[in-house]
Amino acid sequence: MNKSPTPYDQAREWQNHIGSSWHLAHVIAAHGDCGGQVHITPELFVLARPVRREWPDERICDPQEVATEPDCWHVWLLAGDIAAALRLLPYPLPFMSWHRGDRFRVYRIEDVLRRFAR
Repeated sequence: MNKSPTPYDQAREWQNHIGSSWHLAHVIAAHGDCGGQVHITPELFVLARPVRREWPDERICDPQEVATEPDCWHVWLLAGDIAAALRLLPYPLPFMSWHRGDRFRVYRIEDVLRRFAR
């Protein structure tokens, strides 16, 4: 019997695939310790934290860096339903960012909600 990979399995696989110097357990702990968001369920895996969208890449890529006056939710890893993840954000910020491939992408939160929220 083939069992489908869980969102956690998918996140772990992706973290290994990108060749991050951070081990997934350390990234989870860093997000939890610094006031970021950690949600792991059988249907969803999401790590996000409040940042400044104009930060240089090395700050965005450090899961221990959190802005005291954020303007952006940076999604480190997401596996599962993005609409469900959006509903879990504890407070609104004007922007949302993530890396896709080698590019850092920033979007207005209204555009993300319009596209993915249900």
